[in-house]
Amino acid sequence: MTQQEFADYFNIPKRTLENWEAGTRKPPMYLIELIEYKIKKENLIMLNLGEYKLKDVEESEIFYVATIDTDIIVTANPKELAHYKTVGKLKVYHDGTYFGTPEEMDAWIADMVIEYLIEKGNLIEDGETVLGEKFYKLKA
Repeated sequence: MTQQEFADYFNIPKRTLENWEAGTRKPPMYLIELIEYKIKKENLIMLNLGEYKLKDVEESEIFYVATIDTDIIVTANPKELAHYKTVGKLKVYHDGTYFGTPEEMDAWIADMVIEYLIEKGNLIEDGETVLGEKFYKLKA
């Protein structure tokens, strides 16, 4: 995780992390133990899924991907995936231009990310329901 991702995930100010890394401050031992406990309890695995050029631009955004049952979740907010055991992250290059609402743009990016990950082999079929809905999982 980047500093910002770590800060967001554990709800710790980024400036505090910077101070810890610079050695100007030290985290209290109980906090280190709580972070270790959370990681072990959630059995969190963060897969790096690489980069995807949705558009040939310099602007990019990190998207997180997780699966549960027949749903594939794609979000730019890592807090939405706090309860998933396996999460992938993908750097997506796009310029934010899309004709529609912000929600429609997010849905469009999510669809494109899912198609890309299936094509690339990072999101693989893992069975199906009796109604034919497919289960997917992230390839570890």
